[in-house]
Amino acid sequence: MKVALFHQHGGPEVLEYTDVPRPEPKPGEALIRLRAAALNRVDVMDLILDGELKPIVDRTYPLKDAAPAQERLWKQENFGKIRLDIH
Repeated sequence: MKVALFHQHGGPEVLEYTDVPRPEPKPGEALIRLRAAALNRVDVMDLILDGELKPIVDRTYPLKDAAPAQERLWKQENFGKIRLDIH
């Protein structure tokens, strides 16, 4: 499975993207699939503002189509953010 490891504090340059064996749960344990994880909000916002991290945008809807955008979210059909264009 793919992982991002870090062995020291720092920015994205300290992350190591690699493969590791899938863990096997022991009795009384559970293996949980994690689809997304984040650092704390301040760290993530700093990365976005510095242009080092770009959010994934699933779709952009005009503001008049806010209802179908919300429906897509409710049905969990999106992969990434749904954006409403107000211009």
